[in-house]
Amino acid sequence: MKRLNLTSSRRKTKSVPGAELYSTRSPRKRVTKKESPDSLFGWTIFILLLIGLAFACWIGSFYIFGHPENAASYALLRKLNKLEPLKRFSPVAAPPGKFYSAQSAFKFFNEMPNGQLAELNQELLRSYLRNYSDKHVAIPYITGSFSVLGAQELGDKDFITSGYVALAKSMEAPKVLVEQFYPAASEFRDELASMLVTGIEVKLQRTYDLSAVVHIEKLGDGRIQFTVVPINYDSYGLGEGRDVRLSPPDTLNLSAGLPAIRGDALASVQENHEAYLARTAPGVGAATSAAKMPVLARTGPTPDQTVTRVARALPVGGTPLPIPKNPKAISSPSPPAVAEATPSPTPMMVLKAIPVHRPKAQPAASVTPSQAADAGTPKPVITSASSQAPEDKTWKTYAAGQMPRGKLINVSDLESLADHGGPSETTYLQGDFVVTVRGDTRAVLRNASAGKTRIIVDFPPGATPPKEGSQVSRGSGRAFQITNVRRGENGQVNVFVREVTTP
Repeated sequence: MKRLNLTSSRRKTKSVPGAELYSTRSPRKRVTKKESPDSLFGWTIFILLLIGLAFACWIGSFYIFGHPENAASYALLRKLNKLEPLKRFSPVAAPPGKFYSAQSAFKFFNEMPNGQLAELNQELLRSYLRNYSDKHVAIPYITGSFSVLGAQELGDKDFITSGYVALAKSMEAPKVLVEQFYPAASEFRDELASMLVTGIEVKLQRTYDLSAVVHIEKLGDGRIQFTVVPINYDSYGLGEGRDVRLSPPDTLNLSAGLPAIRGDALASVQENHEAYLARTAPGVGAATSAAKMPVLARTGPTPDQTVTRVARALPVGGTPLPIPKNPKAISSPSPPAVAEATPSPTPMMVLKAIPVHRPKAQPAASVTPSQAADAGTPKPVITSASSQAPEDKTWKTYAAGQMPRGKLINVSDLESLADHGGPSETTYLQGDFVVTVRGDTRAVLRNASAGKTRIIVDFPPGATPPKEGSQVSRGSGRAFQITNVRRGENGQVNVFVREVTTP
């Protein structure tokens, strides 16, 4: 009976409605309790990963915006349109900085440790890309006279993708090389190729030129190379009303790196420049015409070729006016007033030049081709048009023996004159010369007793320079007027004179 009762009691328990809700042996409830901790742990890991990703993006955005000089950062910022276009600066509103001569720049930056120089290069490039909005960075500017060793056209694989880049050597500090960019549209390709030829002289003046340094490279042979960009993006003329208009580059190829001329390209420029010096050494003959040299250099500027910077007109407010493509197209509502010469009631007496007798110097020693580094054709000058006086192109001529009163010297006196920085008063040159180079309005003369001296003669408009190889003798009645005397880095004396007498 007891056994039957137990059976019936079990059946009654199972039959109670809702009893399964209170059962602790439910398999569904046991599975839920085991999976709940795993799910919470997974969600925790996922949230932590999201936080880390957000933190990485935050740090990465700071790096990208703070270091546009990095090639990847620059490409992303350009794609997102987060970089301002490069600006054109006026000399009256230049970024704050310091002007260095070639000698002072070499002394200062050559003593800088390599690690500090690498940090400075990053800051200089970063400031250039930000249009020099970082006022705490003092921008170095380079000034002085430089002789072009060679040039090459810029392409898509270069830092600046359009225009030309020229490598020049300082005439005051031979260990200083300047690599200057000339950003310009492709339409000015031929003008730039004709302008930036081997041997041409480039003048960077503090008053007119803003050649900002964007990179400094120490070379293994003790020299230092400065990469500069003319941030005023001025215009340069090549005669006959043509001008090359520089413009800020639209985009840069930072992955190309700086300097642009380095390695094998730098070695090729040096080789071509040495070949140029060998061809233009005394006794070899005139330099070749504008025939293109291999790789980078283009040699043989014509003796009368002069490249000048086209100065910008500045109104009273100091804002630069736009430059027309052809300066001759500028029209004026009324012609400017020109002072007219007032005739003198009596003819003016003009005294003859008085000879100055000085003891003759010892004959110059023989010069090897390696010593005559600047003995080729006269170097045209890239300089400011506003810094040239009007009489540089036209001047007054006189009948033989009727020049203004002045000193008369011989070729042997030129060395002493060069040591004193040129003539301080009206000075004339007499002697016997041989024509070595002839141009349209200029010729190069040499004297047999002065191997390291060359005379560069400018002839007035309409006059025909003598032929190459011809003899030119000038006495006191038709002496050349000396305008400038300059000694080169290798002792070469360049004497600039004018023809001031009529035949």
